[in-house]
Amino acid sequence: KKHLNNININFEKGKKYAIVGSSGSGKSTIIKLLLGYYHNYEGKITIDNINIKDIETKSLYDLISVIQQNVFMFNDTIKNNISLYGSYTEEQIINSLQKSGLDLIVSTLPNGIDSQIEENAKNFSGGEKQRFAIARSLIKETPILILDEATANIDNETSLQIEDTILNIEDLTVIVITHKLYPSILKRYDNILVINSGEICEQGDFYSLINSKGIFYSLYNVFN
Repeated sequence: KKHLNNININFEKGKKYAIVGSSGSGKSTIIKLLLGYYHNYEGKITIDNINIKDIETKSLYDLISVIQQNVFMFNDTIKNNISLYGSYTEEQIINSLQKSGLDLIVSTLPNGIDSQIEENAKNFSGGEKQRFAIARSLIKETPILILDEATANIDNETSLQIEDTILNIEDLTVIVITHKLYPSILKRYDNILVINSGEICEQGDFYSLINSKGIFYSLYNVFN
């Protein structure tokens, strides 16, 4: 059973949040609560003052996109892998490719967005697969994007580039769970939430957390 205690967070529209903490601290449980996976909890979770228990699951997924470590890609065109057979214009597909940083790769392919993705996308790298997942969520225009350890299995340089891409998207509320504590990227978050034993033990921007020499400071020094 997962225990979270005294969690009080207000995610503001368009701001960028990082959630950090050691393994098993409760980071992913927060995300599962936001996504309506659990109903048996005390307290209240609201989006625009509407209790998420009163929001249909489909409507919730129109508001929130989640990108996880494993991205499912199927043996079909790039276009269909991004649109997931939804009715989007070519312009919308190309726009989502540009925002997710895939446009250069796709433009080098002989058939562009009509190029075929091989089974399990073995003709693309792990980082490129993550970008496809980002493009999928951007085309849906969900106002909230969550990355749940999405870059854990890809190399550090690529994961920095992917986070950078996401942090550059204005008007998108971003919540990133990560254990990769790079100063260059952490400095760009509006707020970093530090979870320890199911509670928010610290929060603030990068500099204030480093200066307070608490749990974040310890995690950061172990990583770096």
